[in-house]
Amino acid sequence: MRRFWVLLIYFYQRFISPYKGFCCAHAVYHHGPSCSSAIKSIILESGLIKGWPAIKNRFSECKQAYLLILAEKQEDDNKKDKEKPGRCEKAKDQCSGDCITAPCEFLSFCRPGKGGGGGGKGGGKDCDLNPCDGGGCDTLPCDCSP
Repeated sequence: MRRFWVLLIYFYQRFISPYKGFCCAHAVYHHGPSCSSAIKSIILESGLIKGWPAIKNRFSECKQAYLLILAEKQEDDNKKDKEKPGRCEKAKDQCSGDCITAPCEFLSFCRPGKGGGGGGKGGGKDCDLNPCDGGGCDTLPCDCSP
């Protein structure tokens, strides 16, 4: 009977696991063998019935490893969000070409070709206040993100 379960695990490792799109969380987090390899070893040593508690324990550890990886990823994402200002906090003032930092309501930008000061192609540039009035902050022409 052990051969049957080992053969099923071999089939899984050979034909399913490489195409599923993700790795064993326990193996990734602990830099060790995958759950399928560990369970295959448990079955070869103890059999399915006697090894069942160890198999359940391994799957439980894998779930914990997945939750730890997920928590670390969310923590990293939160740090990146805090370090990188949003488009409304930092944008390029196209009138002067400088980066400015201000609340969204006070950011200014230029629209070419409206006439007025500044010269250049299109009859110069005029600055409009509050760029977020026309469809949200994604309408800002530039950002100064690194």
